[in-house]
Amino acid sequence: MKQRYILIHGPTGVGKSATIDSIGESLSIEVVNCDVGQFYQALSIGTAKPDWQNAAVPHHLFDIIQQPQDFSVVEYRDLIKAKIEEIWQRGNTPVLVGGSGFYGKSLFFPPSVDGEEKESCIQDNAWELLHALDPVRAKNIHKNDGYRLGRALSILRSTGKSPSSYVPEFNPLPGDCLVLFLTRERQELYARINARTYEMFNEGWIQEVQKLKSTPWENFLERKKLIGYTDILGYIKEGHCDDDDALQQLITIIQQRTRNYAKRQETFWKTYRKALEPYFKESGSMVAQIDLSSDVQGVLVKDSLAQFLKG
Repeated sequence: MKQRYILIHGPTGVGKSATIDSIGESLSIEVVNCDVGQFYQALSIGTAKPDWQNAAVPHHLFDIIQQPQDFSVVEYRDLIKAKIEEIWQRGNTPVLVGGSGFYGKSLFFPPSVDGEEKESCIQDNAWELLHALDPVRAKNIHKNDGYRLGRALSILRSTGKSPSSYVPEFNPLPGDCLVLFLTRERQELYARINARTYEMFNEGWIQEVQKLKSTPWENFLERKKLIGYTDILGYIKEGHCDDDDALQQLITIIQQRTRNYAKRQETFWKTYRKALEPYFKESGSMVAQIDLSSDVQGVLVKDSLAQFLKG
């Protein structure tokens, strides 16, 4: 059997998990979680972790980290590769779901080991230093984004090249891949994000964060800047838990941050796709985008997957 796998990306809230649920029973697939936030057992509601233990098809790499520790892109790539090969041995097709485009791109353009840097090693003036050395790259990195600042500075140290001119080597995981990006009309996507944020609070997101306060997870969440978690920590610390107006303000802020993140994901996808297409033309791999707003029954998704698997 030819080795193939599917990688499903899309902005947060687009409906990746629901799409997998709708196609899972018709194909011999196993789902591999690629969202690093969902690796952590303590983070469930705020990471939109699906009910993976009761899913119709096998799900892997959820709740695999019990402690608040960093997880590098190099470790990520190695873990995903091992799980893909394990699923192939069972005669099934791995379907990788979720995750940021940055991590997903590492499956095709791996970072060098020498260039890998832990966020904890980044000095306080990292952005200013990068701006002095490579203002083009610094302009596209937030001052609090420790990981990307570390990557940029380590590229400078290990290669001597400016990060903005550095071109990573194409070295994909084994096998042919269908990279499928799911999207929706902007207003529909934003409405889904707004509604899902309310659902998260109704499911007990504040209580989830409360359990992590005053534990090693608190510093971890403050440093990682996962959407919503630091805002809720601040809300708890300021003693607003009985203030309905403060709660509504908190929800509104998180909705806005999530919508902004979804927009960044869509922007990143454009460069990600552009980087992949020249290499995919020379192989059996494919890249496609499907608008779920016009694919209510998931017909286009099912057809795309079936066509790829028959190829």
